[in-house]
Parts: sequence; C-alpha cells; structure tokens
Amino acid sequence: MNKIKLTTIFLMCLTLFIEPGLAVRQTSIEGNWVGGTNVLGGWMLAQVTLRNESNNLTGAIDIPAADANGLQLVNPNLSASTVKFQVPTPIGLFSFEGELKDNIISGKINNPSGAKGKLHLVRYAPLDSKVYDALGGNYKTQTGLSLMVIPTSKGQLTAIRT
Repeated sequence: MNKIKLTTIFLMCLTLFIEPGLAVRQTSIEGNWVGGTNVLGGWMLAQVTLRNESNNLTGAIDIPAADANGLQLVNPNLSASTVKFQVPTPIGLFSFEGELKDNIISGKINNPSGAKGKLHLVRYAPLDSKVYDALGGNYKTQTGLSLMVIPTSKGQLTAIRT
C-alpha cells in the first residue's frame, strides 16, 4: 500500500479538479469557480457560478458551511483584470474586489459591519475519466488508517475506510 497522508490525497484530488493548467483556458469570466473564503472566520469552501444572460453577467455564490447557498451576485463585472461583485446576505451586503489572472480570481471581501477576509477561486473544469481511474487504489495514512479509493461511473471518487 502507498503511505500517503489523508490530507495529501485530498489535496492531490482537489488539485486535479481545480489546477489552472488542467482547466480549459478561457478569457471570459463566465463559468464555474471553486475555492474558499475566510470572511466569516475560518476558511470555508466557496463556489461561484457566473453566466452571460442576454449580454448581462449574472451569478450566484454558495458557501455551504455558512448555510449560504444560491446567494445572487449584484452587479458582477470584469473590467480589464479587475473583478467586482456584491452579495446581499441576511447579515449585510458583502463587497468583493479582486483580480482575474491565469484562471484564478483572488481578492478581498468585506461588509460595512467590519467583516473582512479573502476570497480565492479557480476555474473548475471537468476531467477526463482516465484521471479518476489513475487515482484508484489502496492508501495508508501516517496514522495507520487504510483507505480504498474507487473511481465511480459518475466521474467521482469514493473513499472507503478498510
């Protein structure tokens, strides 16, 4: 069995899903983005979807750990490489300003009540099923936990403690 830390396996898999070099190179901001924010304290998963509807950029953000799903973005725009949008929430209006570079959106998010943090997103692109197959196998963590990683027919990986 391979001796790999569980976190290394997770980061390896996550990197394959979001690595800008593997993603489709696009100059548009439209698409699916995934990453994290620490605006509410600790780092949490954040997902953003941006669409062009009738020449109007629209979008939504999900931060599942904060029970914030499908929050509509207000005035999302890209000017040169600067990305801006606002997110109305029950605890106030959050404003984001950052930079789009090499399929990465990174910047600062805050609200008038003083909450401040970072938002870092990378473009998400589906991978070829051969990548999933290559990750399948038996792994052992440094703490002795044994895992079997199995690629599924839906292009996902299932980890089973053995």
